[in-house]
Amino acid sequence: MLGICEYCNAQFSGDPNTGNAQSAIQEQFNAHKCKRLDASQNAVRVVREATDE
Repeated sequence: MLGICEYCNAQFSGDPNTGNAQSAIQEQFNAHKCKRLDASQNAVRVVREATDE
């Protein structure tokens, strides 16, 4: 299971087989320090992630 911050695109994951994936993702989201990306930074990040795979 995957959660994504809509402001900074940080990704949070949880294992659905453990039965607490949603709460694990929520805890990670609450703990993260959001650094909102502007549109140009986000475009660079998306391209970088696509080429890294």
